[in-house]
Amino acid sequence: MIIEEYVQELERKIEKYEKILQDISAPIIPSIVPSTILVPLTGRLDENRLSNVRERILNSVYEQDIDTAIIDFTGIGHSEIEELGYGQLAKEVSDISHSLKLMGVEPLYVGFAPHIIRDIIDSGIAFPFKAHSNFKTALQYLMKKKKMKFDETSEEE
Repeated sequence: MIIEEYVQELERKIEKYEKILQDISAPIIPSIVPSTILVPLTGRLDENRLSNVRERILNSVYEQDIDTAIIDFTGIGHSEIEELGYGQLAKEVSDISHSLKLMGVEPLYVGFAPHIIRDIIDSGIAFPFKAHSNFKTALQYLMKKKKMKFDETSEEE
């Protein structure tokens, strides 16, 4: 009986740590642009992880007043996609895009490396989304769209 309780406690701990890992593997960060979230991705991608990312994004959108989600692939290279495959990556990104659009949210993607873009295009799956080379250009696009601009200030001595 003691061993069974110990195993159950270990299973609960593993479940808790897996949840923590899922949460930190796809952080949802508020942007400086109102009603916008940033989702930076790093590490190996697979179907389960991308499904978790989609679920976390959709829950954040539902719980907050969000109209734009910027999903950042800057930290993703060939080795992180190798197991998943470019065709599956294209499908998963398309699924995220469609889900967000159904919620009235504009998905923006940033940071795709040139070799990843080539392989995604070669996969033949159409991408119905707007992409930018980096986070800065996505923010510039959003600021222009929302008629916002930064005021530069200087400190006077």
